[in-house]
Amino acid sequence: MQKFNISAIKTATAYMLNRYMRFYILIFILLFVISCKKTDEIYPVIKITYPTANLSFSTIDTIHIKGKITDNDKIVSYSFSIVDSKMNIVSQTITKSGQDSKSIILNDDFFYSNIYLPSGQYYLLTSASDGTNKKNSYTKISLQAINTELKSIIVSLDNNGTTDICKLDSGKLKLLFNCQENYQDIDVNSDYGQIMILSKNGKLKSYDAYTYNLKWEKTNLNDYYSEYFSRIKNFDKITYVGYNFGSIKSINKYGTITNTYNLNSNIFLPSDIFKFNNEICSYFFSKNTQQGEIAYFYETGGLHNYYSINIDKLIGIFDYDKSNIFIIGNIGDSAKAYTLNTENNYLYNEKKFVSAKIISAFKNNDNIYYSTQTDIKRYNITDNAIYNFIDNINNAKLFYDKLNQYIYVSSNNKIFLYNKNGDLINTYNTNNSVLDIDFLYNKSL
Repeated sequence: MQKFNISAIKTATAYMLNRYMRFYILIFILLFVISCKKTDEIYPVIKITYPTANLSFSTIDTIHIKGKITDNDKIVSYSFSIVDSKMNIVSQTITKSGQDSKSIILNDDFFYSNIYLPSGQYYLLTSASDGTNKKNSYTKISLQAINTELKSIIVSLDNNGTTDICKLDSGKLKLLFNCQENYQDIDVNSDYGQIMILSKNGKLKSYDAYTYNLKWEKTNLNDYYSEYFSRIKNFDKITYVGYNFGSIKSINKYGTITNTYNLNSNIFLPSDIFKFNNEICSYFFSKNTQQGEIAYFYETGGLHNYYSINIDKLIGIFDYDKSNIFIIGNIGDSAKAYTLNTENNYLYNEKKFVSAKIISAFKNNDNIYYSTQTDIKRYNITDNAIYNFIDNINNAKLFYDKLNQYIYVSSNNKIFLYNKNGDLINTYNTNNSVLDIDFLYNKSL
């Protein structure tokens, strides 16, 4: 029987284990060294030679950027944008490939456009990345705001149950398109260049104000009374619409509903939407009685408060001062006024405003201009006095161009143009009755 040398076997086994152990330890050390290889801690270097600090540009402009970007390893990408004093990006961001080069000579045109920016101090932000590190460079610049301009005067005419949308140009009315709907209200969103038309059958259509193509449409806004107007208003780039019983909805430029303001009532219809101190205010009139509600909501959507008023028809809601809203409406053959103080949540019941029905009204500074069945008058809030403005004009509807301070008056299939002093500048004839006049600016006032 063969005998084994146990001692030799143990020695050989220990030798082999030790050899393999050294091998695996070596492999582990090599892997550890590789994994602990030093990362890139060197940031790209950006040097802008143009524009130099404090140069002035427009809010719609092209900046020719010169300079150099370098990196010890590679430049993966670089970009340009404009930021405000709080480092918020306020322009387009243009990103370009660095093509993994170690050095890039900048000779780039950066076009940006933000017509809504106010004049002030901004920064040209140049950013560069090497894939691991990102470097920002800021060049102080000044931007000058684009002046507001009147682009078009949009006139809506009744055309046998449909609505002609026209443009008042060079003293003549030019038909832009016909909306095959029975008009109820119209408004223009200058910020997004849209004409909003609401019909009596509850359709809200948005048209491009420059191409006149239909952009989007919403239905089922409910069928209201023929005299129920002033359901669309635009504030801060958002369209607010009297949507249905006891409800107002805010809609963005894409036709998406962004918020809802509910009075929680199925008998009151929202009308004459107004924004005051970042709150949404509206008159909700009853479909059954003269009873109406003035309600105002937090901008986020919650109901702040509401008050009952007794009028036949609302004429207008106006800001009186920083704390008060002035409300004018007809009751019987006269007009009544209320003042709502939003700080102490109190509604003051005023006496008769004037002893005549008011047809239309608008506010400019401290003056409220209003028309009756026979003339146009001016009420000065500071003086608490009424002055004659234009005599011998019947049942006039008033429309105000805030930018140029012109007053457009429609009466008896004619449009009269007056300056702020009441001097007649021009007269335009229309084939049909004027439903509305709106003003398209290159941006909102």
